[in-house]
This record gives sequence, C-alpha cells and structure tokens, in this order.
Amino acid sequence: MSDAEFTAIVIAIVLVITLSIVISDLKRSYSWLRLFLFGKTVRAVVTHVSIEGGGGGKRVQRIVAEWTQSGTNKRFDYSGYISGRHLYRSGDVVRVLIDPKNPMNYKVKPRLLSIHFHIR
Repeated sequence: MSDAEFTAIVIAIVLVITLSIVISDLKRSYSWLRLFLFGKTVRAVVTHVSIEGGGGGKRVQRIVAEWTQSGTNKRFDYSGYISGRHLYRSGDVVRVLIDPKNPMNYKVKPRLLSIHFHIR
C-alpha cells in the first residue's frame, strides 16, 4: 500500500466519523428545538423521590413523575434531577415540557419556590 492510498483511507475514515458526529448532533439539536418551539407543558404527579450525590459533592433530588395522556389513557413516567432548594415530595405536581408528537422527548421544569402548607 502506497503512502497516497494510506492517506486517502485515513482521510475517508476521519470524514465518516466527523459526518456521524455532525448528523448525531443535528438530530439532538432538532429534538431540543422542536421541544422548545412546539412543546406543551403538562402537570405530572411525583411518584418517587430520592436524594443522590451530584457532581462536586452536591446533593441532588431525583424525582420520578407520572402523567396520563388524555384520550389514549397512555401513562408516561418522567424523571429528572433537581438541585438547589426544590424539595419535592410524593404526590406533588411538577411541570413537564413535552413534545406533543413524541411525549418521551421531555424536560422536567422545576418550580422556583417550594411552599408546603400544613392544615391543622
């Protein structure tokens, strides 16, 4: 194999890898763009809460929330990590931004302030 053939093969491999990365990034960008342009906010009920270690030694709250699509009665589970003072409990309602055409494309939207009222 000559040096020219070897160089051509290496260039072809690099181009294929680069194209694969670009296509993957474009798909992901389209998914997020579609979510923020056409997304619909739904209210999901928190079904599970756990405290886990996050990056940098910080603690984060992992929540799992459930939403049932009206009309089809199809149930979707959404999970997200919340850091800061967003203290959720089972039964709380959390907002989830979903893509109406693909409800598994989502982003959990934390509330700005957690206030729990206790009735005596």
